[in-house]
Amino acid sequence: MASMASLPNAGATPCARPAIVYVDESWLARVPPMGDEEDALLDGAAAERLPNSRLSCQIKLAPELDGLVLRLPERQNLNTKAHRQRLR
Repeated sequence: MASMASLPNAGATPCARPAIVYVDESWLARVPPMGDEEDALLDGAAAERLPNSRLSCQIKLAPELDGLVLRLPERQNLNTKAHRQRLR
């Protein structure tokens, strides 16, 4: 299990190099909701989009998330052209 500190760009915005993570079901209610931009960026992801998919850089570190359980997909790749256009 990776800690948030070891994930690329954890807690930073915007995502310079986004990492897709799957939030453990037991943590979903405690993680802040996803914004529209994050939702759109996940649509361009090569990793399978699941109901618990998030961009690691959009999950802000906070004491109440200590122990957060995340899983990484086998493959990570965003459509980087679409990603760059959305960040402009």
